Amino acid sequence: MIVVPASAPVFRSPRAAHGLLVVGEGATVSRGGALASLLRGEMGNAIVGGGVPGGKPLIQLSRRPGQITFYVALPPPGKHHNVRRYPIAVAGPGYRGVLTDTSTRLTGLVSIADVAPSVRSLERGERPSIRSPGWRASTNAFSGRTTRVSPRRSCWSGC
Repeated sequence: MIVVPASAPVFRSPRAAHGLLVVGEGATVSRGGALASLLRGEMGNAIVGGGVPGGKPLIQLSRRPGQITFYVALPPPGKHHNVRRYPIAVAGPGYRGVLTDTSTRLTGLVSIADVAPSVRSLERGERPSIRSPGWRASTNAFSGRTTRVSPRRSCWSGC
């Protein structure tokens, strides 16, 4: 998980899957609230707790890419109207095209609350909630179990 500026080249790379990130609930968002939501896997609400969710962080930020890396842009410092969506990209095996998220059910729209759980799922070799049409079960350790059950169902995204 790496936070980068919205102008970062990864958001234009054909070697990544792309989407737009919903960073908060309510009328306003802040960088601090968005960062807390990102790390905790919970959406912050502007009315409750000033947009900062409770709980412990599930993931940490990194400075270097891994085999599969989530890149996000966050709001600038301060409080802002919640009318803008921020870029998200996932680079790594099986991630190409447009991201999908089981929570939003809208192609290309990703909830910030699903990023940390998706990172954790990938670390455990499980199916993440954020994926792309190019994502296949064969890209992780979970694939062995699914392909043995039914070779025709080795593609989770319906391809």
